[in-house]
Amino acid sequence: MPPVPSAPNAGEGLKRLDIVGVNLVQGSGWDQRTPFRQQLGYTLSVLATFHGPLHRTKETTITRAVTLEGVSLLPHARDIDATARKVSDSGRYLVEFTLNPPPEDSRGLRLIEGEFLYYNASKTQTMDLGWIEVKEGARIEEFDTTMENVQVRNQDGNAPKYFFSLKLPLDSMRIRKLTFENEDGTPLVVERENKRRGFQATTITFQSVLPLPERIRVGMEGYTDLKLNRKPFVIENRDFMGRPLL
Repeated sequence: MPPVPSAPNAGEGLKRLDIVGVNLVQGSGWDQRTPFRQQLGYTLSVLATFHGPLHRTKETTITRAVTLEGVSLLPHARDIDATARKVSDSGRYLVEFTLNPPPEDSRGLRLIEGEFLYYNASKTQTMDLGWIEVKEGARIEEFDTTMENVQVRNQDGNAPKYFFSLKLPLDSMRIRKLTFENEDGTPLVVERENKRRGFQATTITFQSVLPLPERIRVGMEGYTDLKLNRKPFVIENRDFMGRPLL
């Protein structure tokens, strides 16, 4: 579908919007059963393209949604659940949200207004966190860092894999990467298995195909210029398929 220009006050961060899909479920009359066993509503899928990569999205809000006849499509009893997920690269996000279904005699959308909240960061600093034993409960006291879940897994007769987790007192968006050294100064080669975020703390799990040493040196590269940005947007004069009204 044709691109939708961003609002004039959206700033340089947001490049354009594309309505890439719609789903309208209006019900089936007297018995109120809905087609396809889906909830009543008008769902839009909007591709937001930014001028550069985003560090992380925070939330997307929809503040107005009005038909050409002036009828609001915002749900009354709840906030709109607008989800945003990264697609293809970190500068493009697919935003999906559901409004109330429009009246049957409505000719289209006058406008939808909303706001993207997202973080950007570009500057980093490298820190030496020091040495830590590779055993459950070991700590680097100065940086409040704890070793967790040290274990060996051997499934279905395959070669064993060695796992450990580090819990750090930082939100994960501030951590670019962690590095590890053996006592002889050589890098400890690991793969990141998963990342678990908590309140003001992050636990990251790593795995290795080689047995883990008794202790390792931990280095961290972290972002120093994390910034929350707000970018409003508007979609105007569309039919309910997302096409421009002539």
